[in-house]
Amino acid sequence: FLVLGAIKVTIGKYRGVEWYSLTHSVVTGVGALMAVYLDVTSSQLLTGIAEPLRSCQCQGPLTSLHRMVPAITMGYAVIDLLEG
Repeated sequence: FLVLGAIKVTIGKYRGVEWYSLTHSVVTGVGALMAVYLDVTSSQLLTGIAEPLRSCQCQGPLTSLHRMVPAITMGYAVIDLLEG
């Protein structure tokens, strides 16, 4: 949050690009990609149950990353709606 705020204050919109929006999108995109990669490659190693069976059994998030990325993207979506 502080990093995005600093980018917004110091750079803001430069050459037609909202740099804080771009930074946030890249970070959350990479986080989501890492979460999917962990689901595919490591879910059975970490929990003993492969995906999608784990999700069908309504077990919790695989890692903290799986818990944080949706909350971060939802929070930013609300800010996007407020800014118009």
